[in-house]
Amino acid sequence: MCPNLIYGQQKKFDSVFYNTAVNISGTDTQKALRIADSLYRKTPEKRNKLRALMLTADIYTKKGQINKAIEYALKANLLAEETNNYEWIARISGFLSTQYRSTGLKSAGKRFLSKGMNAAQKISDTNMAYLFLATAYQENAYYEMEDKAFQKAIESLKKADSLFKKLPENPTKYFMLATNAEMLGKNNFFDFNFNIAQKHYSEGLLYLEKASAEDSPLKGFIYDGLGKVFFSQKNYDKAHNYFLKAAAIAEKVDFTTLKTEVYQDLSNYYDLVKDMPNYKHYNKLYNIIVQSQIKENKQSADKIVSSINKEAQRSSKSKENYLYLLGFILFILSFTFILYVIHKKREKKKFQQILKLLKERNLQSNASEISKALSENKKLQTEEKQSTLMMSPAVEELLVDKLRKFELGNKFTNNSISLSSLSTLLETNSKYLSYVINLHKGKDFNSYINELRIFYIINKIENDTIYANYKISYLAQESGFSSHSKFSAVFKKVTGLPPTVFLEQYKSSKSKKN
Repeated sequence: MCPNLIYGQQKKFDSVFYNTAVNISGTDTQKALRIADSLYRKTPEKRNKLRALMLTADIYTKKGQINKAIEYALKANLLAEETNNYEWIARISGFLSTQYRSTGLKSAGKRFLSKGMNAAQKISDTNMAYLFLATAYQENAYYEMEDKAFQKAIESLKKADSLFKKLPENPTKYFMLATNAEMLGKNNFFDFNFNIAQKHYSEGLLYLEKASAEDSPLKGFIYDGLGKVFFSQKNYDKAHNYFLKAAAIAEKVDFTTLKTEVYQDLSNYYDLVKDMPNYKHYNKLYNIIVQSQIKENKQSADKIVSSINKEAQRSSKSKENYLYLLGFILFILSFTFILYVIHKKREKKKFQQILKLLKERNLQSNASEISKALSENKKLQTEEKQSTLMMSPAVEELLVDKLRKFELGNKFTNNSISLSSLSTLLETNSKYLSYVINLHKGKDFNSYINELRIFYIINKIENDTIYANYKISYLAQESGFSSHSKFSAVFKKVTGLPPTVFLEQYKSSKSKKN
């Protein structure tokens, strides 16, 4: 084949590969996967096939599908060893070290890290050797981070930084410097060096700009890191701004790890500022991802268990394989249990918040205050009120007082209550009543009634332990809901917990007190 043609094809491959790895994978993972597969199928060069396989593995990592990522990396590893390609053995070993470390298999991860460093020392190209030794130092920093040895991690990252800076001027150099800056920011943040962390995060943004990689998910991690810094410094407005920027990138690129961090940070922020609707929203998104990761780990375990069983049948070392299998199963169970414990702690926190609101209600003997606290509308919109002349202030005040008395009773548990019937009961009209509920309670009629019902039944459970043993269908009927499913849906919407989980937490708290 004509050398010029080969060069042209390679140049085109390199261009498509870089654009997919840095930009497209950060905005459309499905499209990136299709391009990576096409690159693998169409190129005759084994080195290019390696690159395409590892691009696919990297994209699956971003999607949180670790099992698929490892599958493609192992396939690439076989090809690299077959061709004695030390550059790619080093690269793939580093990648597998990361995956095994992230799933808790530290010993296996460190073996791959050691393998990668040995391969890097055999690379004849000095710049490539620098690149892979630097990434190995980065990977070692992650192990130090997990042991909370942040100063040791920073020392490893400084070594990586000096090697990256020796590389020739190109986008790869600046992208790797950006990843290193993000890690230096993170470790300094964990070591409470907030100003230094902020400096490194800012450097990371500049490096990304030089790398023409501003659409990379790495930018989302840097924004999230800056948000954490400002949050710790109690500069909540700036923190919120950076968290929202990070969330926009996380949702655009569909990067599971980034979503997990950002959703947790946003839920913590909204919990701090008492914005319950947004707290519930991001807390729900966080829990969905946690549950998804638990499912992914179980699927990974099933697949690896299956492959080990097949290997054990073919191998004379079946005992050793089964010991590995047992160890892996124990790890999966442990990891799943840890996620379960974290999830349960968050449920407990929600339960305690609900009881706190209930205590405020009982202390004040004022259900309307609880409704306002829950909806985060404690401060009335005075300007709006003054500009609206639907009724006289005296009539409005009288109607608010009637609602307060209505809330202290239990007529809202009548499942046939409506805006019209309550208007008749309070001797007013539907238009006036709807206006006052919207203005003073911050919600529509149905949401208002449903919240009263939910806190009514929570109060019953708290004051009479026998209610905790009733079926959900009875609690639904007692509080005025037409069905079990409607009650469960509204209960979760109002409190953030399903009624079954609330009852579980309630019984647990009572048993501990006893």
